Amino acid sequence: MTDSSVYHFLLGHHYLAPALASWAEWSPPPALPFYPAGLKHALAGVLLTDDIEPRPVVLLRGMPGSARAHAVSSIFASENRQTLQVDIDKCTESDDDALLLHLTCLMREARMRGAGMVIRNLQARMEKSTSLPERLSEHLNQPGLRVVCLVEPYAPPLWLKKTPILQTEMPVLTHEEKTHLLRDCLPERRAADMDLISLSQRYTFTPESLPLIVQEAELYRQQRDPADILQQCDIRQALNLRTQQNFGSLAQRITPRRTLSDLLVSESLLQQLQEMLTAIRYREKVLAGGFKDKVGYGVGISALFYGDSGTGKTMAAEVLAHTLGVDLIKVDLSTVINKYIGETEKNLSRIFDLAEQDAGILFFDEADALFGKRSETKDAHDRHANIEVSYLLQRLENFPGLVVLSTNNRSHLDSAFNRRFTFITRFAYPDETLRHKMWQKIWPKNIKISPDVDFEKLAQRANITGANIRNIALLASFFAEESDNQEVSHRHIDAALTRELAKTGRLAI
Repeated sequence: MTDSSVYHFLLGHHYLAPALASWAEWSPPPALPFYPAGLKHALAGVLLTDDIEPRPVVLLRGMPGSARAHAVSSIFASENRQTLQVDIDKCTESDDDALLLHLTCLMREARMRGAGMVIRNLQARMEKSTSLPERLSEHLNQPGLRVVCLVEPYAPPLWLKKTPILQTEMPVLTHEEKTHLLRDCLPERRAADMDLISLSQRYTFTPESLPLIVQEAELYRQQRDPADILQQCDIRQALNLRTQQNFGSLAQRITPRRTLSDLLVSESLLQQLQEMLTAIRYREKVLAGGFKDKVGYGVGISALFYGDSGTGKTMAAEVLAHTLGVDLIKVDLSTVINKYIGETEKNLSRIFDLAEQDAGILFFDEADALFGKRSETKDAHDRHANIEVSYLLQRLENFPGLVVLSTNNRSHLDSAFNRRFTFITRFAYPDETLRHKMWQKIWPKNIKISPDVDFEKLAQRANITGANIRNIALLASFFAEESDNQEVSHRHIDAALTRELAKTGRLAI
């Protein structure tokens, strides 16, 4: 293996022996080279200079999918150095001696070319062996070796007894960096009015994923109109699909259909919803203007919707999502709350971690069960219930998107939440004027309404919610199908109204 590698090196070939090629490869220069400015500043003195010995092994912490390998390859490429990518999980050798032999061969390949070496999944393998850390440490001290190990944020330290270690975090791309990336990656033949700043603020993408996203956007453009240039809707569609996370049983993804024009609420409430949209759209610009340093923490935007059932809280959350062009992530509290100590917090952590990568609005419906008042500490369950509330407050304050909580009774929520919400919005029963509009608007165009139906009198007749009116209209339409002319008449609506009020123990007037 060694003689062959030297032979190919002298010929200028990028060659790896078959035993190595299944789990290591020379990565080509990134098609879209990019790295956070802070990362190169942190690593340049360690990885790019020749006068540092012993050279430390860099532990680069970050979430999977954060483009750490891409960033490191870009840094090496900026100095005309190649990168050897190594994935320990793909190595089929279970014996430590064989693994160590192969790793030393890969180290030699990197040293001969003055290349960098990026190693994935070394942590798990070293935890299974008592001797591997010390033996590997001896080889990592070789002159000219430049090694970066990728580890997850909360993984325990990778201690190498004979090799210095430099730990650093993968910086999160700023919105300015993401906007710059998006501008560089998009084709010249695109709509001039694309709002790249809003796309960068709302979606999670990396230099690694962006070229593929743009390719998919071009496919959506062709599907929409082959003669048209690339539009923002094409990019948004590709980003929406690429950033979708799998919440499993913890949450339901809802693709919003209803718009602001479908929402019949008071002018005051409509204004508050518009203010929420404004806050979301301009948050990053305002924070970048200096407020982030002033505030320090708690820059997340959250809203509490409170009011009786059927007053439009869920619909308003859906309308916000539709207006922003994202999905609504509706959390299923029955799967989140767990009687075992610490499990609820783990579920919450999982939801927020996924939601931070997703563009959707996070919606906790009927949140009383999860966000109730903190109790006096009497036992371990009380302590952990209080910890869950505190943990949630922390995640709410730092969440990069919009979180909406709904409750039927505001007084059920812990008072600590009140000062931490950006918006607290009351959803009241609609007044007579709004009910009149709801009765008029609820009917689809193909449903025939009898002239004897008086919407004004219906609005006066019962103090009910928009959800009640929807249920009555649907049931009345079912009843009308049995009539000769299939028109919804006053008789059908009256019967449906009686049934709807009976569900809550009320009598029709």
